[in-house]
Amino acid sequence: MTADPRRGPRGSAPGPPPEPPPGPARAGGQAPPDAPGPHRPRPVGAGTGAPGPAATREPAVPAAVRERIAADPFCRLLGIHLEALAPGYARLSMTVRPDMANFHGVGHGGAVFALADAAHAAASNSHGVPAVALHVGLHYVAPARPGERLVAEAWEEDRGRRTALYRLAVRRHPDGRLVAAGHGRVFREEPGGGSPPRLGPGAGPLGADAGPAGAARPGPSRDDGEAQR
Repeated sequence: MTADPRRGPRGSAPGPPPEPPPGPARAGGQAPPDAPGPHRPRPVGAGTGAPGPAATREPAVPAAVRERIAADPFCRLLGIHLEALAPGYARLSMTVRPDMANFHGVGHGGAVFALADAAHAAASNSHGVPAVALHVGLHYVAPARPGERLVAEAWEEDRGRRTALYRLAVRRHPDGRLVAAGHGRVFREEPGGGSPPRLGPGAGPLGADAGPAGAARPGPSRDDGEAQR
């Protein structure tokens, strides 16, 4: 007689059934093969033309806000066009002109940076709350040449009451070649959350507001050539 493998020594009760070998579940509720896991994170909307994970499902951007962003004088000077705007997301484009080239004959990094910063400004101000840049950092990946059309996108990754963080990407159109990527952080003039330091007449040294005892408080950083908005 063949012994039952579930039984222990003679006379003992049957033991528990053997455990199945480790591996993905095969019964109901099985995750699809491409489900996110420790080595398969779910991709975030980069390049999809959709708001990032921190952008909430808010109502559409008010027309007055959209028109104000689209009418930016510096963007008009560079030929930067607003293509798409949603709460926490922006897409802008620019064609690299011959007068935007550097002495190597390729697009100047300042022109590429200006396009990325314009997307940063549009996305961060899309909620209707004034936002000014604290820092923008950009990594240049590939050159842009005169005549090429570049598309910049900005996605909101985190937004608090006073600051917000955005992911930036500049790609060549239509092949999607990455030209530059980085992040930007802004100070938000949220009601009840304080306001940015003044940078006009009457401000303290280096454009900082004077404290109660006349001591100056440092203002927003102007690192990496970013423009105050």
